[in-house]
Amino acid sequence: MPATVALTLAEAATILDNPPMTVQEIRALIRVLGWQPDGKRYSGQVGHPPDTFDAGRIMRLHAWWAQRPG
Repeated sequence: MPATVALTLAEAATILDNPPMTVQEIRALIRVLGWQPDGKRYSGQVGHPPDTFDAGRIMRLHAWWAQRPG
């Protein structure tokens, strides 16, 4: 079974550039598209663990977003 890379929205926002996307922009697009998280990032800390999403899927979303007109 091939392994996939999972990113939190904060991690995705730090690597997406040209054009950059904020966590809020990524979250809004994911919600509009109805995507469900692929998992959670457990850190051992107290609190709600952040959702993770497939990195390839986020990169394809960014590529589509970058090509939109104006």
